[in-house]
Amino acid sequence: LDSALTATFNNFNLVVPKDTTKILTVKGNIATDASGNDVYAVYINALTDVTDYDSVGNTVTNTGSTANSGYAVAMTIATVGDVTAQALDSSSDAGVIIAGSEQVLGNYRLTATNENMNVKNMFILIASTNSATATTTTTGDDVPFIRLYDGSTLLTGGSSNCVVNGVSYTGCYSVPISGASSSIVQVTNLNWVIPASDSKILTVKGLVDKIGFTGQFADSGTSIWTSIQATGFKASGQTADDNSMSSGDVGVTGVQKVIFKTKPTLDKVALTNALQGGSAAPAFKFKVSANSAGEIEWRKIQFLVNMTGATMTGVTTGSSGNTQLDVVGGASNLSLSTAYSGVNVASTTTATITGGNSGYVTLELTTAERIPAGSSREYLLKLGFSDLSSTAGGAIASVRLNRGETALVSSTWYAGITGSIATSGIPSFIWSDIASSSHATSTADWINGGFDGMIRTFGDVNTISN
Repeated sequence: LDSALTATFNNFNLVVPKDTTKILTVKGNIATDASGNDVYAVYINALTDVTDYDSVGNTVTNTGSTANSGYAVAMTIATVGDVTAQALDSSSDAGVIIAGSEQVLGNYRLTATNENMNVKNMFILIASTNSATATTTTTGDDVPFIRLYDGSTLLTGGSSNCVVNGVSYTGCYSVPISGASSSIVQVTNLNWVIPASDSKILTVKGLVDKIGFTGQFADSGTSIWTSIQATGFKASGQTADDNSMSSGDVGVTGVQKVIFKTKPTLDKVALTNALQGGSAAPAFKFKVSANSAGEIEWRKIQFLVNMTGATMTGVTTGSSGNTQLDVVGGASNLSLSTAYSGVNVASTTTATITGGNSGYVTLELTTAERIPAGSSREYLLKLGFSDLSSTAGGAIASVRLNRGETALVSSTWYAGITGSIATSGIPSFIWSDIASSSHATSTADWINGGFDGMIRTFGDVNTISN
């Protein structure tokens, strides 16, 4: 640049073919002593400042407007780069975390702007409430340590070794259980570099304690949220530090996770038979699986039934009833303490579901089904059908598992789950992680189906026709 802040570029040999466009990019070095918030713009002052020739050497008369003469494109000098954070998990990612193992608690996208940023310090809150601010409730007995990952790479800066559930780990950050910093993990000297104008994903994993009854153990049904707090953050650029993790100095909180000893998974199983009129006709097949961490029990389940060109008769139970639940390859016609059918999710009737309408079938077992750890069991639902259309394929029954819960209810006795309709919706699925030392319907280890990751085929319909 000369004293008039003009840069002259000579001896170009740039050819722009007919009916085409080429873009020139101007780059320059910014001095390290440039003042913050100074604004710079590059522009062409006049059309005559550009000299060009046609293919036979004639001087071209330029037309149009001078590039960026109104400073529409400008660059503002920043004294330091910036790091912003975004929680990546959504409500559909909320789920069960299994006690006694390392589990993902949250994922965050951290983005660096202006320059490479070395993330050195951050405060991560491990809380039992949906808040980025510390509370008096501690979670260190449930999750005594966390570990941080960049993808699959363990970040070990500022960490130490630890032992949880008899297993040794590296890269551990302790979750305090007392004092002013209770449940706040103060990560220092992380030295995690995020390139300029790029992002990296920070995964927070928890080393979750086993479920226990005395001493420091995890409690079944404990909710866990992770937050990167607004305070305690530090990322270093070339010459200065960014101490504000996100715009407005607001902490970033992930989604709810809940600790259980184990968990069930429900799946639809294909059923290909034709729709049959009469009593106890095959209507839907499903599978209940128990996580390898432990056995589960389940006692109540609900189905959504849509009828076309046929009627599902009102449910009746017993040896001559039209409604049965069989164990595939095992016991047939499991004993049902209650069985309802009706047009509403909370129906306590035994009404029919006529053609062109949808309704619900709710079954409660007399004795809970227990599924051993790491295994599964298939069940066949049988219902009664009548008034089938005489047209082939005109009588149709579409059946799927239903989830009527609007919120999670857990760690209470069985009757507490069935009575929770007002606050959590009809309990469509009731199960237990058998976390109590003397499990029974009266122990506080029963859970509804109000959490993602259990009814995996929610909305997965099986359709049969005549």
